[in-house]
This record gives sequence, structure tokens and C-alpha cells, in this order.
Amino acid sequence: MAVSDDSGDSWNPEIPNDGRIDVADYVLHRVSRSVSFDLLYANSTDNGSSWNAPVLVMADAGSDGFWDIEVVENVLIVYGWSGGGISVSRSLDDGKSWSPATIADPVAHMTDPVRNDIVYCNGKVYIAYSNDTGLPFPADQRVVIVESSDLGITWGDRREIADGRDPVLRSDGGTLYITYWGPLASDWGLCFSKSLDGDSWSPGVLVAHPTEYTDPSGLDSLAVLDGRVFVAYILFNSVKEDYYYWTHINYSADDGSSWEDLGDVTGGDGGELLPCLMLTPTRLHFTWIDNLGSGGWSGVTFYRYLAFDEPIPEFGGLLVPVLGIGSVVVVVAALSQRRTRL
Repeated sequence: MAVSDDSGDSWNPEIPNDGRIDVADYVLHRVSRSVSFDLLYANSTDNGSSWNAPVLVMADAGSDGFWDIEVVENVLIVYGWSGGGISVSRSLDDGKSWSPATIADPVAHMTDPVRNDIVYCNGKVYIAYSNDTGLPFPADQRVVIVESSDLGITWGDRREIADGRDPVLRSDGGTLYITYWGPLASDWGLCFSKSLDGDSWSPGVLVAHPTEYTDPSGLDSLAVLDGRVFVAYILFNSVKEDYYYWTHINYSADDGSSWEDLGDVTGGDGGELLPCLMLTPTRLHFTWIDNLGSGGWSGVTFYRYLAFDEPIPEFGGLLVPVLGIGSVVVVVAALSQRRTRL
């Protein structure tokens, strides 16, 4: 990991890290996976230079990459997946002790599960994921949401909101936003929708249409702030045995009503993977991994930003911090290869 103290203008040297992190009040909260798939918690008050001793959160719940941590209203919430169900544990004392795991969904069936952030909106906590139906691709999964109205103590109101897979859920103000890969009318691709209550969702909009789809295609990113919506995604294509990954960003200035494709925003040569977006009031922050022609899913992490006093899509300075990406590789390396022409 690397930390910037000046909104991305400069970066500290990389620090070894293994886990998923949330940040609150300048404290880094991390959940990591042990070799026996236990989920462990630790925190850092010095930007990750040192961490306290790990505390067990849930045993045997770090399966296949589907786990994460979030700080919600001073409550630490961790979820994991084990034995076919989604389990949630909470801490009220800054991670010193954790509640027994609560089952959020006992009947989840996941093929290549992709982790999602725990999202807080309108007093409720949400987890989104895709559930395997056993049908042939691309109708093989449903986008599912479960919610908690008591900060993760109890869970319910499970509903399937769309046909599709690999959802990314975000909130801004009192609105939930989601992207997922799935069918829409007679087409198929990266879909976008939004909701004020988590139950009723706007008609899906097709943001991107790929001609081919493989495992890293599902790893897109979504960021929303004050009506600005950005979606970063991978367009994959193959030429014989060579695989190419082109990362694009689509932008909506009107809360998702209309969209503009900003094009290939990396300036790379077809090896750009794992895009990640974050919005602050003055900038869009964008990182991705370039495999440097290796054909794999690891390489160098790049960063660039878009300042909102510049005309979109003009990006600002390109920084090249060489970051350790071991925790990212651990997640994606567990996915089986799946390649489909659409």
C-alpha cells in the first residue's frame, strides 16, 4: 500500500500490506486472511507503518476472496463467506473483541465470488453479491442485496434485484447506486441502476458493451459524489493466444441519466487491469495495474487524477508509484479462468 498526504500529488514509499482496509478518523482498520482462512483484525495509527497484534474475528470465513471490513457509525463490521453462507461480525470497542458471527444469508451460492464494500445508506447497512442459479452463462447469476437496520446485528429483506453478476454497490446522500454485468433487453454488458430505498430500482442502463468477457472483466469500479457518477471497467479482447485489457471510464454529470465514454484513460498498450476509483470534492482519483506485457494480473500500480477545474476528460499529472500488490493478486489468483464471446 501507499499513502498520499496531499490528495495524490505525491506518495510515500510503498509499505507491505496484506488485507482489506477502511479508514476512519486517521485510523486504518484492516481485516486479513490467515493461511487457515481465518479472518483477523488489526489497526494502525501511523498510516500503515505499524499494526497492533491481530485479533481473531471469524474462523474459516475468508474463503475465495469474499470478505471485507467497514466502519459504520463507529461500529466495525466484517463479513466473510464460509460453508455456503455470508457471516457478519461486529466490534464496538475498536476491534479488541468481536461478536459471534451472524448469518446474513445462509443459502448463498457463489461462482468466483468478488468482494463488495459494506454500504451504509438511509440508516441501513447493505451487502450486495451475485448468487449462482446453475443456469448457463450469461443468465447464470442473480444480483442479490441483503440489509440490516441495526448496524449489522440482524439481517433480512433478501431480494434479487436483477439478472447478472459481480455487482458494485455505492451510496451518496440518500441514494444507492449499483453496477453489474448482465443482460438488458436484447443486449448484454455493464449495467447501471439506482434506488432510494434498496427495494425499487430505476430501469437498468447499459454503460458498456464488451465483445468478449473473461475473469478480470468483472472487476470494475464505481464512484459517486453530488450527482457525478464515474464507472471504470475493462474491455477485454483476444487475438489468438494474446489477451488485451483496455481500461475505460464512463462519466455521467446528471446522476446516471446520460453517459459519456472518456475512452482508454490509461494510455497503455492493452495490459491495464483492476481499475479503482475514488471521488473527493475536487478530484477523481484513479488507480490501475499495468501488467507490462506479461499477460498476467500483476505488475505496476499507476495513479492519475482528474481535477474538476479542468475540462473533462483532461487528466492531470501521471504518477508512477511502484506499489506492492500482493493482496490484490491473492484475491484474483483464486478465480478460475472463464472466457466467453458475447
